[in-house]
Amino acid sequence: MKPSKLAKMHNASLQLKCRETWILCIRLFPSLHGLKMPDCVFNSKLRTVAGYCMSEIDKIEFNPILFDADILAYDEIILHEFAHHVDFLINGDCPQEFWHGSQWCDIMRKLGIKKPSQYHFLEEKDYYE
Repeated sequence: MKPSKLAKMHNASLQLKCRETWILCIRLFPSLHGLKMPDCVFNSKLRTVAGYCMSEIDKIEFNPILFDADILAYDEIILHEFAHHVDFLINGDCPQEFWHGSQWCDIMRKLGIKKPSQYHFLEEKDYYE
């Protein structure tokens, strides 16, 4: 199945998971109350990453092939990308070397991830062959 069809098939599930994650973020970080949830979309051009946060334009993109491969593992990827967005909204922009720094790790822990990591455990190579 082509990624564009996959993206359409799973878009409702992605939107629901993102909405639930945003509600959690607002509950944990009250300063976010009243702010707009970022647009969450699939991007079939993402081949080397599971997700990509572009907070400057309120957008998070997700890899539809990996989403289809392991929807439960993707929950952590959604939290990971939202942690970037929350970090940006609370702490402002930061140099790339701090994208997975201590402030981001603290946010991940508050979101329920005990051992924050910049890496996911889905193997892209298994899904592109």
